[in-house]
Amino acid sequence: MRKLQAVGYRKYRRKLTIYVWWCWKMKTKQYRGIPDEAFFRGKVPMTKEEVRGISINKLRLRGGETLLDIGAGSGSLSVEMAIAVGKQGGVHAVEINPEGVQLIHKNRDKFAVDNLQVRQGKAPEALKDLPLMDGVVIGGTKGAMKEIFQVLREKLRPEGRLVINVLTLENLSLAQEMLKIHEYKDIEIIQVAINKGHDVGNLTMMKAENSIYILSATKKGESR
Repeated sequence: MRKLQAVGYRKYRRKLTIYVWWCWKMKTKQYRGIPDEAFFRGKVPMTKEEVRGISINKLRLRGGETLLDIGAGSGSLSVEMAIAVGKQGGVHAVEINPEGVQLIHKNRDKFAVDNLQVRQGKAPEALKDLPLMDGVVIGGTKGAMKEIFQVLREKLRPEGRLVINVLTLENLSLAQEMLKIHEYKDIEIIQVAINKGHDVGNLTMMKAENSIYILSATKKGESR
């Protein structure tokens, strides 16, 4: 009996050791983000690193999830999303601009994110055969925001997160309207205005970048 108890204790201790090690690894393995200058950029608009950080935070993503980036531009956000969900997850980047698609491929290869799938096309047509998503980022709509929301009724799972980045007041108003019409919950709107320091001789001056509105919400449905 004592031998059996000793064997059981050793097995329990081993499992406990593995669990503690796993918790430590998850705690210390922090994703540090990628600076803008590390990406291939070209002439295609790129989501700046501060906005990428906020967008990923608002997605409330978890490892292993499947995400969608609509209007992916140069793919900077897509790449960071793919890194964040890990190899068990995946990201689908949709971009209509051929130059943007090439840049996404180059950035994907540079950062070795094999879980990033790239698709050239315009939403919502380019979304129709994609799988169910855990989270979606809308970075560009080409005037088709209403149609995209309609497709997301089927493509974004219940309790999935939606993040929308817009520059203009008109698109902000339209995004708010769509979130209410489609009965999203936990709607949040923030305005991000980034000012960066630049050297002017021996002095430092702050230079403003374009202000951006970030909307985030949860699709109504059953809990995860």
